[in-house]
Amino acid sequence: MNLYLRNITKQYEGNLVLNQLNLEFKEGKITCIMGPSGIGKTTLINIIMGLVKPDYGKIEGTEGRKISVVFQENRLCEGIGAVENVKMVCDKKVSELKIKQEFEEVGLLDYENKRTLELSGGMRRRVALVRAVMAESDIIIMDEPFKGLDEKLKGQVINYMKRKTRGKTLIIVTHNKEEVEALSADLIVLAPHDMI
Repeated sequence: MNLYLRNITKQYEGNLVLNQLNLEFKEGKITCIMGPSGIGKTTLINIIMGLVKPDYGKIEGTEGRKISVVFQENRLCEGIGAVENVKMVCDKKVSELKIKQEFEEVGLLDYENKRTLELSGGMRRRVALVRAVMAESDIIIMDEPFKGLDEKLKGQVINYMKRKTRGKTLIIVTHNKEEVEALSADLIVLAPHDMI
């Protein structure tokens, strides 16, 4: 089922952030959202997730569907290890070995016997990415998921995501046109006329 935004309008303290926005996200496809800072990209995905209510308009296609997320901040449980962070969102049948194999696929090593707090920023980012991919979901939403990763790692993570999210609807906020191309994604560009 495709995801539709119909006439979505949102303002904060009198400032119009989104104005009668109509969008379609195709089921099973990767769609990237781009646009200048402050244009409303994060507000838009928060509305899709149900964390923010639009002032006007409606969303179709999220009913009864599970959404997993990578926020701009990693939002990990920092007092426990990387594997435990992922285990929290997985089916009980998913083994520790399976999670470790997923980490290997994104080049994540040297995380064992460490709390997530002790990992580098790029390592924590990959834990958050693997967690979102391995969670039981139909829709995955990611807000600037590749920040903090060098080019080689970014390529590895993008390939991992393309393989692992096949058949799911993936929505990614990015500032980087090369990421859109590497993901073979559909592109939505939010422009100032969406705000006024």
